[in-house]
Amino acid sequence: MYPRITDYWDEQAGAIDTGARRLAELPQEARQAALNTIHAAVTEHARVLPDDLLAKAAVAFADDLYKAACGIDRWDDALEVYLAASAGTMSARLTERGLHLQYLVDNAWQDLTKPLHLLPHWYQAAGFVYACPAVVAFQLAAHDGLDAAADVTGALERYGSEARDVVNQLVDRCQLERQPVMQLDTDSTKQSFDVALSARGKAGVITVLRDAAPEPGTQVAAWLPPVQD
Repeated sequence: MYPRITDYWDEQAGAIDTGARRLAELPQEARQAALNTIHAAVTEHARVLPDDLLAKAAVAFADDLYKAACGIDRWDDALEVYLAASAGTMSARLTERGLHLQYLVDNAWQDLTKPLHLLPHWYQAAGFVYACPAVVAFQLAAHDGLDAAADVTGALERYGSEARDVVNQLVDRCQLERQPVMQLDTDSTKQSFDVALSARGKAGVITVLRDAAPEPGTQVAAWLPPVQD
């Protein structure tokens, strides 16, 4: 058991990358035992934290997940199972405690490879709903028989409005079900995050907004739930 719950995904220490690489070196039986230990440790850390401290830990949790994803150079089975045992367990404990985590990212990406192909797997393993208009736009284009990859700008322009409507529905559903959600808009409008931000300050809602690239020295805005008497 690490000393702090945040140690399992601390990006300054490269915790996710290091943890996955260590898992990859283990034989199957030892790997499963290690994953069980991680799951149990994160569960125990969450159990002993009061709601206000767990909510504060969730802010660092959400931002470290994104920073790690932006810096990672691969996607493999070891990363998937490490994320599921550590971040996925944290996500489940937050939902069980009635806490809803919204991580909102307003970042432009010149290369959409990660938002389209890595981040959906990354956040599914971490127990989040991944809500990204660019992903939805590409799915809508594919449904219509179009090659969105050949005309990225055209696909986003043609399906952008409909894609944002779908994303807003996903965010709204996540609020109702207390499911952690990561909403990434690579070409945001003024209304992109209205549904999520409308829940700021409500009971149980943790809202984190990153509107700068995840570089050293940058910060997020965070709104924690009101303290219950």
